[in-house]
Amino acid sequence: MRILNICAYTWAIGGPARIIYDHTTVVLKLGHEVDILSPITPGDKVYPAPEGARVIVCKRTTPISRFFPEFSLEAWDYL
Repeated sequence: MRILNICAYTWAIGGPARIIYDHTTVVLKLGHEVDILSPITPGDKVYPAPEGARVIVCKRTTPISRFFPEFSLEAWDYL
């Protein structure tokens, strides 16, 4: 199965991002393909993903992201 997770936060903060990281680790071991779509602000570091997962980085769209912080036209186009 192919799985797409969308996560805009680093694993270090915990919460939903950590759940995505742990879930990805488990389903990769079961043989599934996992992509993680991550909108980031220019200058942000891309966090490491579990081995075998693909991180798809898309830039947040300014000035819209000033009001909707996670908004990204690149993510919208990908979906």
